[in-house]
Amino acid sequence: MPKQVVSEQRKAQFKVCPNTKRYINTAPQHKPLRVGIETGRIVIILSGAYAGKRAVVVKQLENGQILCNGPFALNQVPLCAIPQRHLMITSEKVEVKVDAKEFTYTMLCTPKGLDKKAQEEFNKGQPAYLAEWQKKIDAGIAVPEKYHEYLKTPFVVRQQDKVHDFKF
Repeated sequence: MPKQVVSEQRKAQFKVCPNTKRYINTAPQHKPLRVGIETGRIVIILSGAYAGKRAVVVKQLENGQILCNGPFALNQVPLCAIPQRHLMITSEKVEVKVDAKEFTYTMLCTPKGLDKKAQEEFNKGQPAYLAEWQKKIDAGIAVPEKYHEYLKTPFVVRQQDKVHDFKF
């Protein structure tokens, strides 16, 4: 079969313009905080191992997630990093007097390069430095007596509840 011949006029029709915008792939940007999420705000965790529990916001981590803490003595929620979309903001706020600037997301992660036995050992219990941070942050969160029962009770929606009437 003979090859098709494209006329010069047709070739010129598809010429690329040098002024077109070119999109450059960029690194993921730091996720801005949602309105209402701030240090000391009590939030409700919506998914994961601690779903339905209330926790206190400590800070935003470098990857955009939120560092939350129970306090552990009240509702058994340890230091954990939770994405913003899995938190429901409440109107209640407590005072946080701890400086957690040195705390990073990598402190919560399992170290890479460990063999299976060492990795299982790491996952079994809380590392010593995390236990220290847990105590330090628990001591820095001043929870008034009136919020103790509030933090202990889980958040549950029943069939007869009118969700639109809830006040958080």
